[in-house]
Amino acid sequence: MTWQTPKTDWQTGDIVGDEDLNRIEGNLAETGPAKVTAAGDLVVAVGPNALQRLPVGTNGQVLVVSGGMPAWGDIVPDEHLAMWGMV
Repeated sequence: MTWQTPKTDWQTGDIVGDEDLNRIEGNLAETGPAKVTAAGDLVVAVGPNALQRLPVGTNGQVLVVSGGMPAWGDIVPDEHLAMWGMV
């Protein structure tokens, strides 16, 4: 499901119907805790009101940006890392 704008115009006496419950259920499925499934998972925004799971990388990988989105990548050795003894 995709995120749906919550109902905000509740009035005294309104009865909660199937549509209201489905909207709430669908929105809960789009929250961070519903997206992560394993230790180390990250939640990434992939668009307006759209979240996606980024699984944990492998040992030694670092978080990089690829195509404008977070991703796991390998450290590219360079003189700056060597200077600090990191490669």
